[in-house]
Amino acid sequence: MYLNYRSLSPRVWGSGSEEACYLADALHDRGLIAFTQKSGDRTIDHCQITPAGWDYLDKIENRTLDSSQAFVAMWFDPSMDAAWIDGIKPALEDAGYMPYRVDNDLSDLGRIDAKIEVEIKRSRFLVADVTGGRQGVYYEAGYALGLGLPVIWCVRSDRKDDMHFDTQQYKHIIWSTPQDLGEKLEALVIAAIGEH
Repeated sequence: MYLNYRSLSPRVWGSGSEEACYLADALHDRGLIAFTQKSGDRTIDHCQITPAGWDYLDKIENRTLDSSQAFVAMWFDPSMDAAWIDGIKPALEDAGYMPYRVDNDLSDLGRIDAKIEVEIKRSRFLVADVTGGRQGVYYEAGYALGLGLPVIWCVRSDRKDDMHFDTQQYKHIIWSTPQDLGEKLEALVIAAIGEH
């Protein structure tokens, strides 16, 4: 594999070729890559992934986070309060998980997008209720899917049209009352994720 540090820099979010070169050296120092040829001017090197590097990549790809947190993405509208209070929150707690909603976080949030991403990464799975068709819910669910986290999709029965075309192929919990949502959600969490 060729490492052209100038073209590699934006791919690794580096500030320039010097930083990309530093990152390659750090991977080498950790035993994850081996240089087969080093350039004298530190512009283009040849390298290969070591067995330890492949093991590291396999571990990352197959990781299962042992977290008790469940991230909840949903419409923050008063019409959804009962779904949260009487449905989602107790269902997740009864399955042994701590439900997390970013609007309930009393810490100094700073950048809300960064906080959302950090908390999704800390979670074992994500519950996405698409009632209301909120774009933020789809963003958060897509981010979780990109991380390889399970996503449990939900929608209120009178708002099934809120399911976006691109996600309709996923199984959705279609619920009519908060209690109905809670029962179905708890059962699915226990069956698909397991109790914590």
